[in-house]
Amino acid sequence: MLGAARLAGPTSKRNLGYGDSNLSGQSPVRRLHGSLRNCANHLDIALAAHGYVLLAHRLDESLRTIAELWGMVSPELVVVMGGMTGPDERAIRGTHTRLLRTNGFISHEQAGSLQVEYLTAKGHRTLGYAYSVASAVELVARERHGGAARAASAFALPDLSVEKIDPRQPTTVARAVDRWTAPGSSVTAVCAHNDEIALMILECLYERGLRPGVDLSVIGVDDIPAARINLTTVRVDVDAWSRAVADGALSILLGNERPTLEGEYLEVVARSSA
Repeated sequence: MLGAARLAGPTSKRNLGYGDSNLSGQSPVRRLHGSLRNCANHLDIALAAHGYVLLAHRLDESLRTIAELWGMVSPELVVVMGGMTGPDERAIRGTHTRLLRTNGFISHEQAGSLQVEYLTAKGHRTLGYAYSVASAVELVARERHGGAARAASAFALPDLSVEKIDPRQPTTVARAVDRWTAPGSSVTAVCAHNDEIALMILECLYERGLRPGVDLSVIGVDDIPAARINLTTVRVDVDAWSRAVADGALSILLGNERPTLEGEYLEVVARSSA
């Protein structure tokens, strides 16, 4: 969750809190990662030009509730990146603060669908799917798998060979790879929930003397830096997305026309793993 508040002098920054707090005041961007950090950079620059300061808050009821947070700050706008509950949103809507929801405009279903479309175009007919069971990505995992499953059905492919993966338990990856590559298995390619899991699959293949892209093709999602060596993946055009979010936030704050975040932000980046 990112918030925009009017900059009211140095005391406002001191009152925000630092240390182990999950509310970041002066330099929130340094505490974010990946596409979220890129988006925050764009927001920070765009908002500063109009006299706003950017705050970053990771929603965690065990640390601080929305009600407690609103006792500390009262931003003019909240940019919701996902994870906000219905009661939290209603609590914010009961204040003067305005909301810009960004989740839903980058389609996780489309990411899964693009994986299957790419592999099918490469001639693969029987696909595996590495489904993440990490609780932090439960909704995203469901949507990505759903998109892949619907695309497989549309191409009249057999049901996906789904293996549940816990990224904290490498043995779950090893077991999945052994099943997909076992004698008699017809799986020739795997859609992984994300690049982290895809790279773990590649490592398992190397350990078994198998060649990614030859013995088993693998495609991920996210295009993290480690993926850029040899992993085929679905990439979010982070710069375009970040600009759209920043423009949407300013549109609301400056009272311009209602912002739209719709756009084409996903593309397949082909490398040697598939």
